[in-house]
Amino acid sequence: KEAGELLGGDVATGTEAAKAVDEAIEAGVVATAREIAAGEPDRNAAFDRILDLYDRQPNLSVRTSLSVSQQAYSTPAPIAYAMSSIAGVEPGVKVYEPTAGNGALLLAVQPDDALENELNPDRLAVLRETFPQATQNDATDHAPDRADVVLANPPFGRLQGKRWTQEGVTTSQIDHAIMLRALQALRDDGRAVFLVGGPDPQTERGSDDERAEFYKLPSRDR
Repeated sequence: KEAGELLGGDVATGTEAAKAVDEAIEAGVVATAREIAAGEPDRNAAFDRILDLYDRQPNLSVRTSLSVSQQAYSTPAPIAYAMSSIAGVEPGVKVYEPTAGNGALLLAVQPDDALENELNPDRLAVLRETFPQATQNDATDHAPDRADVVLANPPFGRLQGKRWTQEGVTTSQIDHAIMLRALQALRDDGRAVFLVGGPDPQTERGSDDERAEFYKLPSRDR
């Protein structure tokens, strides 16, 4: 309703206009979370403030044919901040994000320290407002020069008729392909934190045998 009043007309559920509103809200949340991360030296306090921000945002659930085809699921700001903290992100640490979206996983990263990539042109345009050097490459076959950290919440699932081979591992799962390619950007002592689907903790089975077997690879291949 408020969006409709600001835009001068109704914003119908499930429309491109509704998706644009969702994207604008998400970009605003990420920008505010960046300000919190930069201004609050206590990481626990920063996380609590970002969690409060997330709890107050509206439900961002509009899907379009493009967002579905590109598996454009965004990372909640508190999870994004936690991932950067786990990875030890701080000024001077070079961070690669292969599927950056609106930049949530980069909210604690200084612009000069970011190596960011995003395929979707609309999200890329928003990303470049903060990270003007952002690239638009296929993350399954692109990785930048060496990074200290890789952070990613890649699209997931099997793509019909597609298979990738990275580091001797062949997969039809796009998140596996992106992860394996992104890991090639890491320095020898680098760190990576990924948000991906895995085997069911109760049954120890994933969505298919390939997904379950992937997570049984030796740690050097993960």
